[in-house]
Parts: sequence; C-alpha cells; structure tokens
Amino acid sequence: MWRAAYTSGRIRGELGPLFGLYVGPHYTLVVNNHRHAREVLLQRGRDFAGRPNMVTTSLLTRGGKDIAFSDYSPLWKLHRRLVHNSFTLFGEGTSRVFLVLLSAVLSSVDSLCVELLSNGSRGFDPSPAVTRAVTNVVCTLVFSSTYQPGDSELQEVIRYNNGIVETIARGGLVDIYPWMKVWDGSEE
Repeated sequence: MWRAAYTSGRIRGELGPLFGLYVGPHYTLVVNNHRHAREVLLQRGRDFAGRPNMVTTSLLTRGGKDIAFSDYSPLWKLHRRLVHNSFTLFGEGTSRVFLVLLSAVLSSVDSLCVELLSNGSRGFDPSPAVTRAVTNVVCTLVFSSTYQPGDSELQEVIRYNNGIVETIARGGLVDIYPWMKVWDGSEE
C-alpha cells in the first residue's frame, strides 16, 4: 500500500494534480487532489458524466440499452425520467414508495437477523445470508414477491446476479484490450 501511495505521489509530482492517459482505448482523466475532484464532481458533473463503451457491459445490456451502463445522453435522461416517474406513480407518490421500501427492508432485516442468530456461536460465512436479504428487498420492490431463504426462484435470481458480477469482473482485460474478445475466457 505504501508503494501505491508513493507511486501516486511521484506521478502527481511529475504530471500534476490533473492528467489524462489512455487505459487501452479509453481516455481516462486522473484527478489527484480534492479541489479538482470537487470541481469535477459538483460543478462540472455533466461534462464528466457517462459510461465508456465496454465489451462486457455491452454484451450484458445489448449495447448499453439500459439505465445503469448506458452513456449520458438524451436517451439516458429520458429513461431516467421514466424510472423516476414510475416510482412517483407507484402508490400515489413518494411517501407511499418510502413506506413500501421501508416495509420491505425491515422484513428482510428481521429474516436476516433470525438467520444470523440461528448459527449461534459457530463461525460461518454471512455473505450468502446478506446477499439473500438484499436480493429479497429488490425482488419485493420489482416483482412484488417475497421469498423465503430456501426458495428456488430466489436462488435462481441470485445465480443470475452472480453471473452478471462474474462476467463484469472477468471482462477486465477484454475491456482494456477489446481485440481479446476472440477468446471467450473458458480456457482459464
């Protein structure tokens, strides 16, 4: 860690607090002091908003046709407005949405506490229980369905989400070097 901090300080000393470089085909701006970071994020957010076109996210979203990985554009703003309006219409306003969200979260937290306490003093990995709890909140809001810990449909949703995360994580090199997409990664 000290080596990374030392290297970062040395680079900042040589290139300054704000510089750009290419990471593969993507031009990347490096902001290396709080004053510039504040300006970039708060005052010039629209200038720096957006997402790069990456191989892995493009595959998962049919070319960035979603709200999470699409680039900042008029189409993205339209999608965002539609999602926001849908939440507002959901139950006649934002206070109703908040109550539904609060109820889903509290119910999921109760189930999570019961599951965590059932292990007693034995050591265990809590990540599957926490993942189930978070996924259950999302499923409650999106599908209006609440699942019990062993439910096969909930397990299928979790497997699908894990597949997305693994695909994005594995795609690191192909996103930097897109020509590598000729190999599908199954040879690892």
